[in-house]
Amino acid sequence: MRYTQTAQESGELLRQVIPYMTQHGGFYTPLHYTLWYEYLAATHAQLKHHIDELLKSKPALSATESEQLYSKYIETRDSEITEKLQHALEDLLRRLGAFARAAGESTGEFSRHVSEAYTLLRGPLDAASLTQVVAHLTEHTQSIAAATQKLHQQIESSSAEISQLREELGQVRSDSLTDPLTKLLNRRGFEQAAHVLSASQTGALAGCTLIMADIDNFKRINDKFGHLIGDEVIKSVAHLMHRNVKGADIVGRFGGEEFVVLLPNTTAAAGRAVAETIRSAVARARLERSGRGEMLESFTVSIGVACASGSQTLASLIEQADRALYRAKQRGRNCVEG
Repeated sequence: MRYTQTAQESGELLRQVIPYMTQHGGFYTPLHYTLWYEYLAATHAQLKHHIDELLKSKPALSATESEQLYSKYIETRDSEITEKLQHALEDLLRRLGAFARAAGESTGEFSRHVSEAYTLLRGPLDAASLTQVVAHLTEHTQSIAAATQKLHQQIESSSAEISQLREELGQVRSDSLTDPLTKLLNRRGFEQAAHVLSASQTGALAGCTLIMADIDNFKRINDKFGHLIGDEVIKSVAHLMHRNVKGADIVGRFGGEEFVVLLPNTTAAAGRAVAETIRSAVARARLERSGRGEMLESFTVSIGVACASGSQTLASLIEQADRALYRAKQRGRNCVEG
C-alpha cells in the first residue's frame, strides 16, 4: 500500500501528529509517528476503527497498547531496509521533539510570568512598577513568539524530508506485500486486503466467493523444462487470473503454484463461472521457450470454489475452498469444483 498524500498534505499531517504523540505517552519515535500518521491519514481502516474504539473508554493509549497496535496492523516491512529508514526518521523526530519540548518549556515559563503579573496587578502599583510589569510581559511575549516561530520553521523545513521518508516506507511496505515474481499480492498482502474488505462490510466476508487454483503437475513441468520455465508458467497463470477478474476482486499468489481470488458480492454460481473462465483461459494458453521458437505443451489448473456465509472467517473460507480444490484434483485435474 502506497501513501497518496501530497507534500503539503503530509506536512499538515505532521503538524497534527505531534500533539497526538505528546498526548499518548510523549514518545517521539518512528513507531509512534507511523501509528498516528496512519490513524490521522485514515490509510488503514481496521487500525483507525480499533483506535477509535479504545479511545471511547480512555483519554490516551499506553506505550504498550501503541506497540501492540503497530505490531498488529503495520509491522510488515523488510527489516534491513526499514532499519535504515527508521534511523533517519528517528533522527528527524528527535530534532522535532527537542523543538516541541523547547516550545513547551517556553510556554510554561510564559504562563508563570503571566500569573505573577496578574498577582502584582491586583495590588497597589506605582507608575514605575507598572512599567516594569509591562516590560517583563513584553519581553516574555516576544520570547514565546520566537520559540513558537522556531518550531513552526522547523516543521516547515522538515516537510520535504518527511515526505521522502514517507514515500520510501510506503514502497518498502508495498514490496513486503507483493510477490516479486508475479507482482500479485503475496499471502500476507492477500490476507491483509481481505481483512480490510471484511472490516468495511457487515457480516465479515458474507456474500464473498473465494477461488483457489493450483497448477496441475507443476513438479513435472519443473523437472522437464527447468525452474526458469516453471517461473514463466507461474507468471502466465498469474497474468491470466488477473486479466479475468474485475477491479474490486483481490488476486494473490498464495504460495508456490497456488493462487487465490476473493470476489466481493459474488454468488457461488457467479464465482464458479469466473473460475471456469480462468480455467479455460489457462488451458488455451501456450508459452514459447525463449530463443528456441519451441512451444511448450499446454498446462492446466484445478480450481476449488467456496462461498462465504454468515460470519465465516477468511481462514475457514480458505479451508473450504481448499477441500473443493482437492476434489478437483481427485476428479482428474483441469476442472472446477465447489
